[in-house]
Amino acid sequence: MKQLKVEGFIIFRFQNRYPEGVQQMARWLREGKVKHREEVVEGFENIVKAFIGMLHGENTGKMLVKA
Repeated sequence: MKQLKVEGFIIFRFQNRYPEGVQQMARWLREGKVKHREEVVEGFENIVKAFIGMLHGENTGKMLVKA
């Protein structure tokens, strides 16, 4: 039998360690251990289309509109 446990945390509990977390995350991004995704939509006229797509889950990661 396989099991998985997922546990969240409240970030404000670790507010005093925020600078340390930023440094660690930046290191992981540089090393390729953490990858970010973004969806870029071209044109100011496509803002509404991008927003509706975001609400429907058509994007993976961050949704950006390039004006």
